[in-house]
Amino acid sequence: MSNIITATFGNSNITRTEPIYQIDYGMVIKFEGIELPDNYEVVFEVEEQACTELGDENGAPIPTAYIQTGKTIYARIFLHSGESGYVAYTAIIPNQVAVAPTDEPTPEQASVIAQMMALMNEALNSLKTAVRLDENGNFYVDD
Repeated sequence: MSNIITATFGNSNITRTEPIYQIDYGMVIKFEGIELPDNYEVVFEVEEQACTELGDENGAPIPTAYIQTGKTIYARIFLHSGESGYVAYTAIIPNQVAVAPTDEPTPEQASVIAQMMALMNEALNSLKTAVRLDENGNFYVDD
């Protein structure tokens, strides 16, 4: 999976992106379908929290701490006009809660792992009997 999600704007100043997952990190949001200055502010919001990241032609980094909440993230593009500023566009980023991996494999996984280990050990044993070292430490195969 790429670490870039795209917010594509059409006839509205609000859009929804593809979902991200709570366990993602290093994510960047890019904006398409709108004209933006070379550098702009993106205010990321999750519930009562907000922080500002700077965006450029490569997009803006999504705060990992906000992704880890598993809650919807709002990316609001804040533009400046003279001595004032305003929210020009909003991207809604669905954030799916991810089930944390467990340390214990399921019975099916354990069975597959055991079969793979048995095959690997069998191959290693075959290799050990076929390959030898000579007195100089070089490998050779028995004929």
